[in-house]
This record gives sequence, C-alpha cells and structure tokens, in this order.
Amino acid sequence: MNLREVEVKITTLIKKRSEASERLARLKEIADPYDPKNIMEINGLKQAVETLSSDIQRLEVERGNLLDAEEAARKEYTAALAVYDGLIARLPNGEKEAAEIVKRHAKTTEAAERARSILIEKINTLNAITGGMTYIPGSTGNAWKEFAREYEYEIVRRT
Repeated sequence: MNLREVEVKITTLIKKRSEASERLARLKEIADPYDPKNIMEINGLKQAVETLSSDIQRLEVERGNLLDAEEAARKEYTAALAVYDGLIARLPNGEKEAAEIVKRHAKTTEAAERARSILIEKINTLNAITGGMTYIPGSTGNAWKEFAREYEYEIVRRT
C-alpha cells in the first residue's frame, strides 16, 4: 500500500469511528440502558470503535514507516538527479554549437539563397514560355533540417 492509499484509508476510518462514536453517544443518552437490545447495540458500537481505533493506530504506524521510506527515497532521488544534471552539463551545448555552425556557413547559406532566388526566377520564366511545371529546389532551411536530422541520427547511433 502506498502513502496516498494509507492516508485515504486513515481518513475513511476516522470518519467511520466518528460516526460510530456519535451513534453510541446518542444511544446512551436516549435509549433505555437496561433494554437488552440497546445493551447489545451499545456493546457492538463500543467494539466497532475499539476495532476502528486499533486499525487507525496500525495505519498510522504504517504511514510513519512510509514517510521515512519516502524521505530516504527523495534523498536518493535528489542525489541521482544532481549526478545526472552534472553529467548532462558536460555534454556539448547544441544551441551554442548550432550557432557556431550557422555563423561558419553564413556566407555559403546567403550565396545559396541568392542562387536559389535566381534559379526560381529562371524557372518561372521557363514555365511561362513552355507552360509546363519545373522542379523548384528546396530552400537552405530544408538543407539545415536534413543536416540536423542526420546529425541527430549519428549521435544516437554512436551512444
């Protein structure tokens, strides 16, 4: 049983014990104390209250044990997370590397964009003359996406 289940069970048992105690108090005040039927009901309610109290105490002990286990697990989790974060921080920064790669190839990218715009202009002229459709090459953005996909594949394959 986990901590949440134990707490829900404790709350439910406390509510039941409270209801039984209230019924017992009302029965003692209102009913004839010498009537055998009332005596049996009072004894049954007393027994129910005692049983519920012992169950609540047992669950409180279990809850305490689970809280101790949770605290230990949280400490272990925090330590493992710190180790993981430290190792992840040692990996290269993709954003920084991507910015450097883009800067390094900026002139080539600009030249490719200019050449593509000229090519599209020529394709449009050709299409206007022939009335046909000619293949329009992808933009440099598509080339960068393809590079990123291949780069990711290589990294995943090597790890």
